[in-house]
Amino acid sequence: MLQAKPQLAAAELMAIWEVLEVQGQFVRIIATKLGIRTYPIAWMMPYPKPIGYVEPEF
Repeated sequence: MLQAKPQLAAAELMAIWEVLEVQGQFVRIIATKLGIRTYPIAWMMPYPKPIGYVEPEF
């Protein structure tokens, strides 16, 4: 989940992101309606997992 920053649009703050890769202090993420974006890791915060969530096996 992205922390609120003045330069971010409401759509960015409400989007559900999938992490593509982490490089140093930045993360590349993708969202269905917004495409691929790169943000500083410092702007990220974990979103709590739902009760009963089971981590998928890869």
